[in-house]
Amino acid sequence: MTVTGWIEIGALAIIFAGLWGVYRHRMKTGPQLVQSGDSGRTVKVGRGTGARTVQLVVAILTIPTILILSLENRLPSDAVSALLGTIIGYVLSGVGLFQPKREDGKD
Repeated sequence: MTVTGWIEIGALAIIFAGLWGVYRHRMKTGPQLVQSGDSGRTVKVGRGTGARTVQLVVAILTIPTILILSLENRLPSDAVSALLGTIIGYVLSGVGLFQPKREDGKD
């Protein structure tokens, strides 16, 4: 097997491991018990999928795919650089605006 083949297998492994890691993290941090303000009851609330999770999944799927297509000469080098620049801009967009949620539930 050539070096290119091993790199492609590694890229596929990164895709599967990354998706498994995101899935595992979402299941581990699953629903939380939250106290309802109106009735005072404890309610089970799901966490949902946030914007950062979506950005991570897009990066996990897209970057190795671009790598594989470029190694197989299916994408020209200028297209690869344009795609990678676009993905990096998308992933890093809004980093300065990120505000983590407070533990006490107040904004």
